[in-house]
Parts: sequence; structure tokens; C-alpha cells
Amino acid sequence: MSYETKGPLEPPRRHLVPAMPLVDGEADAVEELGRQFSSVAAYGMLLLDDAKHPMSELVRERWPAIHNLTGDSLLLFSFERPAEWTDTYVRYWRNKLGGKFDSTWKQWQSAVDPGSAYTYLGLFKPPLRPDQLPCLVLFTDIEVREAVVRPIPNWDKESLFTLLKGIVGVVQD
Repeated sequence: MSYETKGPLEPPRRHLVPAMPLVDGEADAVEELGRQFSSVAAYGMLLLDDAKHPMSELVRERWPAIHNLTGDSLLLFSFERPAEWTDTYVRYWRNKLGGKFDSTWKQWQSAVDPGSAYTYLGLFKPPLRPDQLPCLVLFTDIEVREAVVRPIPNWDKESLFTLLKGIVGVVQD
């Protein structure tokens, strides 16, 4: 059996990126990154306010898996950072961001207080309330940001990963 390729093989697209605390002009930075990836079906933000929450731990421990899970349909922002940045992840984003990589990478590597998620509450329509955290916020327009909010339960990490796979599956459909 022979296999023919019909053009160059393209690596799969993945979109898990660190979020930064909102400061003056940061909403514009979020919009700019979103515009760079306007082909995605949805944008998401994991708004986690407790570094000890099982979802926070899951993101730190399984960052590469979540990054690969997002595929080309979802650009997902997270305030949690991975326990370790993989070379594959760095190469992927260096290729995607080109000349903007160095400045973006420096920001992504900086430590972020989990409470920074609260700075994003007013960014969505309707604005979120503090008691809605932790949650996953999904929206399809980076400028309007009309949000669908999915509370993140205090489940074990495997159950939360299964939940995340289900949500990403819906977005991909």
C-alpha cells in the first residue's frame, strides 16, 4: 500500500497560552493576541483564583496535554503556569509569534498571583461576579466578549480533565 501526500504536512495547531494580570492597555494585548488567532472558533479563559484548587494543579501538571487538547478551535488563556516549559511548547510559540515571541515569552514566564483572575471580571458581557470563580469563560468574539460561564467544580484532577475534554469537544464540533 502506498500513501501520497497532497502538499506539505502542517503541524497541528494548539492554543494554550498564559494570561497576564490586566493593567493599562492589557485588554488591548488580549485582543491583539486574539486577532492573531482569529481563525479559532472560540476563546476561553480559565479564571482560577486558588493555586490549590485541583484545576490549578491540573493545569500546572498537564500543561502540554491541555495545550495539545485545544487543537485549532480554541485559544485558551490560563493564569496558572506549567510546572516546566517544554522545548516543544517554546518552539511552537516561537514559530507562531515570530518577531513578537521574545517580548511575549518574557511576559509569559513571569509569575502571576492567582488573584489576578479577578482583574478580568469586568472584561466580559455581562461582567462576572467574584463568586463565579473558579470558572471557564468561553466567548467567540474577542472584542465583544459575550461570555458563557462554566463553573469549575472542586473535583479530582482526572474528572476535571475529562470535563475539559468534553468542553473542548463541544467547541470543536
